[in-house]
Amino acid sequence: MPFWSGEKLEAELASCITTGGYGAENIDCASYTLHVGPEVFITPDHYEPNPSQNTKRKLAIDEAFNIPSGQFAFLLTEEEVSISDKCIAFISMKASTKFKGLVNVSGFHVDPGYKGRLVFSVFNAGPAPIKLQRGMPLFLMWLADLDRQTTKVKNNKPITELNLKILDPIHGPIFSPQAISESVQSFKSDIKDDVHKIDTKVSNLIAITSLLGILITGVAGYQIKQLMDKVDRLTEQNIALNSEKSISDTKRLDANKLTVSPEKNMATSKAP
Repeated sequence: MPFWSGEKLEAELASCITTGGYGAENIDCASYTLHVGPEVFITPDHYEPNPSQNTKRKLAIDEAFNIPSGQFAFLLTEEEVSISDKCIAFISMKASTKFKGLVNVSGFHVDPGYKGRLVFSVFNAGPAPIKLQRGMPLFLMWLADLDRQTTKVKNNKPITELNLKILDPIHGPIFSPQAISESVQSFKSDIKDDVHKIDTKVSNLIAITSLLGILITGVAGYQIKQLMDKVDRLTEQNIALNSEKSISDTKRLDANKLTVSPEKNMATSKAP
């Protein structure tokens, strides 16, 4: 099962490219370069506001689009191919795009008898969005002869657009490791902000409590001083009253003595 050389591709491939235009400049060693076609479907990432409304879209000539990190996409080739019953084709993508993280997860061969555009299912395993555009040289196709002409061929209606049957199972966002990592980082950031807010509130509460303590202590000290001053005044008044009472009692006792012993007083007064 020899693969076709560049020379054989140049001699015979024109009949295999039915739409999209054959060009000898697209021969790359022993492969033929195919281009991004008119339709694309990309699974929405977690930034998409309405993921359920995501659907395939038609592309204008040279229109660009992004495949987000961690998301799938279905791509059409610009060219329609017609594989004869004497050969089989193998397909892949250019290494320059694969190195960015774009992985082909669809089939890797094209059956004898297949007609229509090729559908590539790809996955962005890289850390960043991958930008593509319609008409971009992206896909490679190799052809190899079968050991004989076969009757076991692909009898399909030529594919010209993305079939909704293959799109329905993957509607909605794909929760990729990248999306989960971003969600975790966002969650950590929210927790950090909340902890900072709590710390700030606790610090404010401590400051307010300390201020209240100072105010309460000051008020209590002032009230205690007022009370002590009042006690001192009452004590002084009590001492003064007791002193006046003592003097009054002494005078009263002296008066009583004079009143009770008049003779003695008189006798004392008559003595020489």
